[in-house]
Amino acid sequence: RAPSALKTRIPALGGDPARVISQLPLRPVATMRRALAAAASAAWASAAAAMVCPGSKSFVHAKCQVRAQARAPCADVAEEMAARVGGQRSQQWHDPHNNGLYAIEESSANRLLVTRTSGSRSVGGKTYTDKVVFSFEEAADGGSCSIAACSESQGLSISDFSTNYCNIRNLYCGSANGCSAVKHDFATEESEVQPSFGAGTDASACVVAQARAARSLMEREVDDIGGFYTDPNHYKQGTYAGTRMISQRIGDTLSKHITLVGSDDGVAFWTLTGKFTSSEGALAIDFSPKGGPADLNATYSKGKITFSDGNAWTRMMSSSTVRL
Repeated sequence: RAPSALKTRIPALGGDPARVISQLPLRPVATMRRALAAAASAAWASAAAAMVCPGSKSFVHAKCQVRAQARAPCADVAEEMAARVGGQRSQQWHDPHNNGLYAIEESSANRLLVTRTSGSRSVGGKTYTDKVVFSFEEAADGGSCSIAACSESQGLSISDFSTNYCNIRNLYCGSANGCSAVKHDFATEESEVQPSFGAGTDASACVVAQARAARSLMEREVDDIGGFYTDPNHYKQGTYAGTRMISQRIGDTLSKHITLVGSDDGVAFWTLTGKFTSSEGALAIDFSPKGGPADLNATYSKGKITFSDGNAWTRMMSSSTVRL
């Protein structure tokens, strides 16, 4: 039991069990006390950092996790999100990110699960489905609401051009962000944004004009090496053996640097980096993490990466067709 003098200090210690334990009187079992404090702190930090995601049937897929603070009660936040989803059919609200369609799957006082299907205005005209889960926690004063959200693509995806991020943002952003509210217009501040490899977090992409989307598609098709490739020396159909996922983007911005994630056996995955060394598609890739040379030369052209030994990785899906 904690000494009575310590009981009054527990709230001031932020609820961290390790900090509470560390204030207990030192006993001969000091080593045990420190071990308990470390274990309790790790458990507390893990619980605080946990964020629920809806899951996906696709092993390789894009996702984004966001934490935000809304300057409104959680009841108003949840009601506004539901009003935006419900307002699509009555034309009170539309999804500004290529006119996707949201649908509520589950709803409670502190949780909302929705699906979003990409609309006819999506780049390339393809249809994709994502799942998005929101968790709400009321602030002590009742005047603000903590939002923890996660959006996951339900199909094979690498570069998502900020779609999963926008799936989340477009349900709570307010007029200050260029968004339209239905019932409650409130300010939000994002404190943490965690995209998966290849996923974007460009807030300006969340409100997209059709002409801008078409122009971006042409630029990506011409310039972007990104996509899903197979290596004939290792590829086994129906597995991830011999697969390579490549991105040329930092967020949504094209770069001369590339990142490669792949597996030779379908079990262990590795990450390599490289860069374009000329505008004609010459590449230098660092294979040292796999025990190879640090600057192996290759050439990219029309969806194929060819190495000096004659091996060629073939792109099965480009980043613009893998996910939008």
